[in-house]
Amino acid sequence: MRPTKLLYLSVIGLILSLGLATACAQDHAAQETAASAEANPLEASLLQAISDYDEAVAQGNAEQLVKFGMSPKVLAHLAAEEGHPAGAESHETYIEGTRAAMIAAIDGVLKAADEFEYQYDLENPSFQTADTGLQYVRLPTVTNIQLPNIAVTSTGETIAVLDDGQWYFLNPQDAETIEWMKAAYPELQDLQIEPNNMETAPR
Repeated sequence: MRPTKLLYLSVIGLILSLGLATACAQDHAAQETAASAEANPLEASLLQAISDYDEAVAQGNAEQLVKFGMSPKVLAHLAAEEGHPAGAESHETYIEGTRAAMIAAIDGVLKAADEFEYQYDLENPSFQTADTGLQYVRLPTVTNIQLPNIAVTSTGETIAVLDDGQWYFLNPQDAETIEWMKAAYPELQDLQIEPNNMETAPR
């Protein structure tokens, strides 16, 4: 499959969103059980998704991370953008190829990374419900990834959306990723989303 800019951007965004779950394990593990029990069902489901995401990070499960980071609607939009719309014979083939390429990319990063450090804000999350019933929450996130030759820092937010009973963690890495996020989820069209700030430095 020919690599595309959208695929590249989505992989980078997914990589940089890894901080969400691991930060939860580092800073909130002692509170998680109590919070889940006392939270409303929506918040409890988000906490459980974050816990599952963290487990996938700890296990180096790239396939599960891609599942959390790229929803079927996002993948379908990426396929359509590349000339493989729903209904076309190549649609599912393109999606599976894209998913496989992302899994390989994430797996490579997980194996190469020396360190992940995270800061985030999960206190009093503000859940929103769109007219269509789509529920989402904005989670401020700071991620630092130390790779062998480069350090990457991303500051911004993660948009967690609850789609068909599954939480997905979307990372608005730049204007183009925000564009396809809103195309996949028209409910977010009027949402003011600023691109995350990504900085790199040689090591």
